[in-house]
Amino acid sequence: KLWARKIVNHWIFTGGFLLLTLYTLFSSDLIMIFASKDLDPFFLVLNTIVFFLFVVELTVVVFANSRYLFTVPFCLDTISLFSVFQDTYFLRNGDWLEGNDQASRLSRMARTSKMTRLARIARVARITKLIPKLMRVFRKQNASLAKKLLRRRMWR
Repeated sequence: KLWARKIVNHWIFTGGFLLLTLYTLFSSDLIMIFASKDLDPFFLVLNTIVFFLFVVELTVVVFANSRYLFTVPFCLDTISLFSVFQDTYFLRNGDWLEGNDQASRLSRMARTSKMTRLARIARVARITKLIPKLMRVFRKQNASLAKKLLRRRMWR
C-alpha cells in the first residue's frame, strides 16, 4: 500500500493523468474537426493505450486507498473509463465481438447523447478533483483561491 500511495501522490502521476484526462475530454472533438479520416487507426490505437493507462491508474488508486472503492469519485472515474472505451480500437472495429451487428449496436448505445454528457461531467469532476493536488504540488496552497475556482466551476 505504501508504494501505491507514493505513486499516486507523486506530481508526475498527477500531472500525467491530468494531461491524459484533458486529452480524453477534448481529443475526440478536435480529431473530428482537424484530422483526416486516414489518421483514425492511429488515434484508435492511442485511445486504447490511454484506456489501459486509466485502468492502471484506477487500480493503483484503489490499492493506495481502500476506502476509495465504491465512493462517488470511484463511480465517476469508472464512468469516465467506460466513456474512453467507446473510442478504442476494440469497440470501433468490433472484431473481438461475435458479430459486427452486435458491435455497431454497442457503439450506437455508447454514443448516445446522455452517455456522452454523463461522461463529460465525470471528466470535468475528475479535473476538479485534481486542482487541490496540483496546488499542493506547485506549492501554492491558497485554499480561498481553490474554493473560489471550485464555486465558479460549479455555477457554470
